[in-house]
Amino acid sequence: PRAALVALGVAAVYIAGMLTLAQDARRFVIGEWQARFGQPPRALMVGPVPLVPWTREVIIDAGDAYRIGLYTVWPRRLQLTEEIIPQNDRLPAVAAARNEPRVAAFLVWARFPFWELLRSASGTVATVRDLRFRQRVAGGFAASAVVAPTSSE
Repeated sequence: PRAALVALGVAAVYIAGMLTLAQDARRFVIGEWQARFGQPPRALMVGPVPLVPWTREVIIDAGDAYRIGLYTVWPRRLQLTEEIIPQNDRLPAVAAARNEPRVAAFLVWARFPFWELLRSASGTVATVRDLRFRQRVAGGFAASAVVAPTSSE
């Protein structure tokens, strides 16, 4: 029983430390973003990096695009990549694709959706992915719909 209590105590301290680090990282990233760009992000994820508890993966919703980067505790900083990932969510093909049942179901779950469009003779293939899983799963965690071409695309 004593060993179990010690293990439970260590686990509780670890969990409390990780929660505190996560909250501090969110505050820091929001403050850095606001200082650089003059307004808070629309949405934000500061998620763990496997096996490196002092580093967090960052996804920032900047409105019509996403920015990604890393937050580190030592030294304390936010490093954004140069890459800007457009959301493409205001295009006519995307509006039509949102009505497809598989796409609509995916959008209920996705926190950071972005759209890729591929035009073909039969229409436009609109594929939505979640940025949280872009690097981890090739071809997975996505939903697509073929929509008829419109004159405004």
